Amino acid sequence: KSMQSSDAFNYFIHRTNEIALKHGKIPIVWSEVFDRLGTKLDNRTIVQKWLKTASIKDIVSKGYRALWSQSPGGWYLDHLNDPWQQIYEIEPCEDANEEECKLVLGGGGEMWGETVDTSDLEQTVWPKLGAIAERLWSPKEKTKTAEEAEPRYRQFRCLLNRRNVKAAPSMNTISRQSPHGPGACLDQ
Repeated sequence: KSMQSSDAFNYFIHRTNEIALKHGKIPIVWSEVFDRLGTKLDNRTIVQKWLKTASIKDIVSKGYRALWSQSPGGWYLDHLNDPWQQIYEIEPCEDANEEECKLVLGGGGEMWGETVDTSDLEQTVWPKLGAIAERLWSPKEKTKTAEEAEPRYRQFRCLLNRRNVKAAPSMNTISRQSPHGPGACLDQ
C-alpha cells in the first residue's frame, strides 16, 4: 500500500505504541508526536514536553501524563549560558491547575554531546543538575526562589567536590568556566 510520509509516521507511532502496550510497557512520545496526533494517542501514553508548542496544560488537560524538559529556556544542561538561577525557577506545571499538575510525572535535565567530552562532562552537568533535582523532588513551598536556594546550592557544589565530583563553581555565569579566583569552595 502506498503511503504519504505523514501517513507512514502516524502508522509507525500507532503501531509501535500498540506493540509496547501489548507487552505491558508504557510508551513515551516527544511533544511533536502529541502536536501531530493529539488525542488520537492511547491515553496511557506519556508525553515528554521539550518543544514550546503544546503547553503542559494542553497535554494534561486532555488526560495525558507528562514529563517536562523544555528547550530553549529549559533544563538542557548543555546550554552553557543558562544560569542555574534561571533553571531553578522553572515551574514544570507551568499553567496547569493543581489537579492537572498531578499528571506531571517529573522532568529531566537533558545533556547532549555536541559541546562536551570526557574532559568536561562533570563540570557541565554539576552542580546545575542538583538545581533541577531539588525542584523536582522537593515540595513547591520549599523551592520558591533561587535566592532562597542559593546557600543550599553552594553547599551542594562543595559536597560534590569533597566526593571527587568535578562540579563547576556554583556562581559561574557560564557552565565550565574557571573559578573567578582562589578561595574556599563556598566563595567560588
